[in-house]
Amino acid sequence: MEEINVKDVCTELTIAFRTLNELLFQNKLVEPRIVTQPRKRPNVNGWLTVDKPWVNTDTGKAYYEITISSQSFNESINDVLGILVHEMVHLSNAMEGIVDCARNQYHNIAFKEAAEAALLICEKIPHYGYMFTQPSERLIKIFDLLPIHDDVFHLEYRNTVVKSKTMQYKMNCYVCDKCGIKFKTRANLALDAKCGDCNGSINKCNKE
Repeated sequence: MEEINVKDVCTELTIAFRTLNELLFQNKLVEPRIVTQPRKRPNVNGWLTVDKPWVNTDTGKAYYEITISSQSFNESINDVLGILVHEMVHLSNAMEGIVDCARNQYHNIAFKEAAEAALLICEKIPHYGYMFTQPSERLIKIFDLLPIHDDVFHLEYRNTVVKSKTMQYKMNCYVCDKCGIKFKTRANLALDAKCGDCNGSINKCNKE
């Protein structure tokens, strides 16, 4: 077998995304760029960018980015694919203007409903909501049908030390006009953004 590299892993994850998009999301998701890098915080196995950082300089088309943490590849392939589906749920909600996660990683009811529709099992954790998910047996059966090369996922990430370099970002403060939940995010949310818990309107705070 030829030597495995990180590019192979991201390629296979992109192939998996396309099939899962068809089977779980009716092909409604725009295809992101999928990358891997060491996690920045404990227990954060993947994340979706709030904006579209990748731009095709020829066409001007912009793309979201889904990151699967490098440490996640030390787990089973089903765990990795479960993380991918988790981030696809965030992408689905983002495309519909639904806020399903606050800055403190609290995953609300909107995330839970969309995650369960995508055949994920949600576990509610204090302070984090429905952040922790795992693939159901039905979803694992779908994973078995994916046209991907399982052997590329035999690449493990052994350097588990994460550098504690603090990155400073300008944060925007938002509040729901119905339930009053307040949160901060780097994103500039759409004017018609809705709260994932009560479907109220999300408005920018006058003061943070």
